[in-house]
Amino acid sequence: MGQLAAHAEHDVKLEALPGEKLKEAYSFWLQAKGDAELPPQSEIAPEKLPRSMLANFSIVTIENAVFRYRLIGSLVTRAWGEDITGRAVTEVNHGEEMAERMAMCVTSRRPYYSQGPLKFAVYDFRSFRVLVMPFAGAHNEVSRLLVYNEFC
Repeated sequence: MGQLAAHAEHDVKLEALPGEKLKEAYSFWLQAKGDAELPPQSEIAPEKLPRSMLANFSIVTIENAVFRYRLIGSLVTRAWGEDITGRAVTEVNHGEEMAERMAMCVTSRRPYYSQGPLKFAVYDFRSFRVLVMPFAGAHNEVSRLLVYNEFC
């Protein structure tokens, strides 16, 4: 696995997340799932997401084992230096590492938190924090990932 994959934490605890926004993003996922194992993908609708954090979210679809960016928040687009909407995760810089972590999220059916040095940013961001949360499709398969990003 790549260098960033070693920093992924699958045993996410609300109280252990650094910062209120990460906690708010994880609380959204916990509320959306309720007593179910996973929340339904219908809960990802933009009007349901915390408004103050929309710029930090991305939505990734999973079809035929391909992870594809479906929606990218404006802060994420700024960090990349381009709009990557519609592109496969493996088509972007360091995408193989991200796809490895996303595959672990699909297999475990649990969110993961990761942080580390930022290798791809075109601006002066030096590090990232990311919380990736799985959502279920019609047949209870992981069909979407909601990604909350912070860049420092």
